[in-house]
Amino acid sequence: MENSTNNSQQKGDPDVLIGPSWAHGGAGVYSALVFLIVTGNLLVIVAFLTTPKLKTKTNYFIFSLAVADLLVGLFSVPLWIYYILTLDFANTLYQYYKLGDIVSGVSSIMHLTCISVERCYAIVAPLKHRKISKAKICAGIAFSWLLAILNAILIALLRNFIKWNDVSILSTFAFFVVPLLLIVAAYIAIFFAAKKSLKEHQRRSLKKDLHVAYTVALVTGAFAICWLPFFLVILIFKWCATCSFVWDMRVLMVVKLLHYGNSALNPIIYSVRNRRFNHAFKRILLRLVCRKLDTGYFGMNSTRHTQQTRIDTNTITMTERGGRSSTKTKGCSEASCSVKLV
Repeated sequence: MENSTNNSQQKGDPDVLIGPSWAHGGAGVYSALVFLIVTGNLLVIVAFLTTPKLKTKTNYFIFSLAVADLLVGLFSVPLWIYYILTLDFANTLYQYYKLGDIVSGVSSIMHLTCISVERCYAIVAPLKHRKISKAKICAGIAFSWLLAILNAILIALLRNFIKWNDVSILSTFAFFVVPLLLIVAAYIAIFFAAKKSLKEHQRRSLKKDLHVAYTVALVTGAFAICWLPFFLVILIFKWCATCSFVWDMRVLMVVKLLHYGNSALNPIIYSVRNRRFNHAFKRILLRLVCRKLDTGYFGMNSTRHTQQTRIDTNTITMTERGGRSSTKTKGCSEASCSVKLV
């Protein structure tokens, strides 16, 4: 699809060119998207690394997925903003942008596939699932990244050296259609296994597993909705020579917004559906807010800083002696933050 944009621009097709309002408006929307992607996925990464209870088998994949989505926000979207503003698709950097875009996108798809299969195995064969080591989980994560990198290299070789123009069709079926079928099959298996396992002594553990499965299903559904238009445009461009609307830069901007937006949706879904992620996000954000308030408050009034420090010292001393402090402070100190975070 990128090649079609290049060719159309060289021919001077007016559909490819966009006005300043579209260019600057799109750049503003994508800039906001960068903030959402980076902030949300950084929260997932920090929450996973600082919360021991989040280090489950499924969450290892979610952590790696957040890393892939973070790369989208730090690399793919900023470069796409540059190309919206300049339309400089002949730049050598554009080739690296395409490779990085392929790696992050395929890696996200493979991670979602691994998560779905892992959840299916956890519900269909729970006893065997418990014996899975973290080494095997890490091997699955490494395989997802390796496959994404090899796919990007293979596409580059086929396009630039063998000159096979239909490689995008192969990539669409291999890394969208096939994974989507596997994901759907996994959730069908989960559904039938859940119906057979609804016994009284299994309801509690099954309910927990199904809650995680529903969350992953929601993430996967969002992925399918966000990525489907992108792959449809690729297939339409390859199979319909008269469908010139796929050359329109405005169509491409909307399609890219959808599939980049998927990287911002995952952390939002986790915070709503996963209580532990929700609590971890609140803890991290509250600590950041308290530190900023504490820095600003004491930076404005050094005298009150000294008084607050003395009060906190006296409070700690009385607590160590077994007493209770009735002193109430108005500042946002580390002690008050720690109490709120518990």
